[in-house]
Amino acid sequence: MKKAIYKILVLIKKLLLFPKQVITLYRSGKQISNNVQLKMDVALLLAYQYDTEFARKDIIIRYKALQDKFFNNDEHGFALYEKLMSERYKEKPFKNKIEDSLDGLFNNMKVNGFDDNYPIPVNSEFRLLDGSHRLAAALANGIQDLPVSVLPTRKNVLFTTDLLQQYHFSETELTSIKNTETKLFLDLGVYFPVIIWPTAAQFTDDIEQDLGYETKFRFNLELSEAKFETFVRAIY
Repeated sequence: MKKAIYKILVLIKKLLLFPKQVITLYRSGKQISNNVQLKMDVALLLAYQYDTEFARKDIIIRYKALQDKFFNNDEHGFALYEKLMSERYKEKPFKNKIEDSLDGLFNNMKVNGFDDNYPIPVNSEFRLLDGSHRLAAALANGIQDLPVSVLPTRKNVLFTTDLLQQYHFSETELTSIKNTETKLFLDLGVYFPVIIWPTAAQFTDDIEQDLGYETKFRFNLELSEAKFETFVRAIY
């Protein structure tokens, strides 16, 4: 019976995800382990966190906390971070100062780089399962490639705008987080410009589909006739 289950699992994984990996079947009561470790561009990893919006706002808040403290001489980011952590862990508050662990990660990574022995765990769709502190510290340190461990699960961890609203983040705070997100994504190339000329505008949906599921049009820039002429001249 065990052999039959093993063969079925191997076949499923060949069809769905990792054809070259071996599935280990533990005795009854233990989970199946099939972790795949690889290096991933940080911009691509962030892009995979997108659904109808970027669904891991906690990463942005932690990144902003580090950017403000270590580069902008501003405590606003850490105030947002402390708010996030206190709202999330109301039932089980931290014994130590909240910022210590994040500061420590940033400073350690600045000296030693990202420790490949502790990859970022993601699910089979490359959605982050844990490691948002380490990812934020890597972003703040300008690290481009990260080790990830892909786990055979579709479990998803979300930190959406709706959740932040439940955590009593104000519209001003949400706007600040969004602005940080947009600037970071433009700098990394997660967001990049695509020009669709007016004559092809009716085919926008088809173009998006042809580009593939990883590319989505998020913003539209509408220009007046006068500004459009200036825009075209600036391109050429």
